[in-house]
Amino acid sequence: MMSELAQVGNRDIVPELLELSRLVAGAESTLDTLPQIVNLTQEVIIFDNLVVFLAEEGELRPYFARAVGRGRSQEADIAWGMGVAAEIYEAGETVAKKEELEGAENNRLKVRYYLGIPLSLGKRKIGVVVFIRFGGPDYEITQIRLAEFIAEHIAYLIDGK
Repeated sequence: MMSELAQVGNRDIVPELLELSRLVAGAESTLDTLPQIVNLTQEVIIFDNLVVFLAEEGELRPYFARAVGRGRSQEADIAWGMGVAAEIYEAGETVAKKEELEGAENNRLKVRYYLGIPLSLGKRKIGVVVFIRFGGPDYEITQIRLAEFIAEHIAYLIDGK
């Protein structure tokens, strides 16, 4: 899998992948490490929001959320992907989808590209991570595979702490 992820576009991302593994392996605290993972992930995948939802007694709850791109100044009013997260948790598979709200032609924040990935350890589902882009572009297959790799590391981080 690492060789498939070694490049995004023409850029070699092996250093970022190694740093991700190092962060997870050396983590003392999940909530202290997740912001570092967000910063690292931003270098290799374009996204505006990242949300980690964890399952508690069969119900998803936001565990960690970060707005890093478009709409950061409007955090209270932008999408966090709860509906998408529930759909992905139920299906148990990665989903990429687009949502256009009324007024999208005049406001990029109303065009939402979601990429949701289940968080699991073996057959045990523990939650979902959702990447959100406002205004596009669509997620490419290499970005989806890379996001799945990152989600796998997040699952190990959460389980280990």
